[in-house]
Amino acid sequence: MLTRSQKFWLLILDFILFVACLGVVSHYAEGFSFEKILMAAHMWLITWVVLVLYYVFGLYELPRSSSVLKFIARIFVALAIALGLVILYNYLGAKERSGIFGRGILISSLLFFALLSSFNRWLLLRTLERQLKKTRWLFVCTREILQQFRADLVKNLFHGQIFYLIDAK
Repeated sequence: MLTRSQKFWLLILDFILFVACLGVVSHYAEGFSFEKILMAAHMWLITWVVLVLYYVFGLYELPRSSSVLKFIARIFVALAIALGLVILYNYLGAKERSGIFGRGILISSLLFFALLSSFNRWLLLRTLERQLKKTRWLFVCTREILQQFRADLVKNLFHGQIFYLIDAK
């Protein structure tokens, strides 16, 4: 549903939103400066893990309108897995611990990002659906397949103004 460039801009927006969420939450929770957050190597690892999991879970492919709740649930599952991976890395393998893991900063940042990301995708989906509903389609078909064709369009949530030319000669 999205073009390659639209997916790229959605990725860039996710990157900016995540870094902003991490910066805002850590500033209010611990008083960290935004520069300190940007200099933390762990922040870049967390960001990379989150964006890769978004890609793996197909969150750069927008769903049809019937599966929006499943799509939003995938956002939360991806972020829960990201949280688990980052906690494993931090507590099992990290030699230098960053302050962004303490006092619920990571969990709060992920929740804040999940809400913003879900809202962002919902807005994008609604905008694209509005554009699709304005699209006009003309189908040429026979009377025999018209009913099955209409049922398939409804089943697959086809959008737009649909016109039929039946038994054209």
